[in-house]
Amino acid sequence: SNLLDNALRYTPEGGLIRVQWAAGDGRVRMTVHDSGPGIEASIMPHLFEPLVRGDDSRNRATGGAGLGLAIVRRIMQAHGGDVVAANAPGGGAILTLTLPGDRLSADHRPE
Repeated sequence: SNLLDNALRYTPEGGLIRVQWAAGDGRVRMTVHDSGPGIEASIMPHLFEPLVRGDDSRNRATGGAGLGLAIVRRIMQAHGGDVVAANAPGGGAILTLTLPGDRLSADHRPE
């Protein structure tokens, strides 16, 4: 939900948020791609550190403590996965969650 919340926050009205998932090579991958401004180059190396915010105007009073992506990464890593971020060539941010596919129960495996 954090990735979707961030995408909604940074995508302008009338913009697009694409959520995709795929399974293969023993991994499950979910991607959230928004049509917002993307992630500033100066922030990118620190994006998953606690207290980092993607926008200087954001603070605890306006929304966001800068903990969400750090928590997402820790949860993913605790389950043997990870989360990475990139900027799309045409604009927008792309965040990709990856988990080992063997962690899916038989009831939740893609056909």
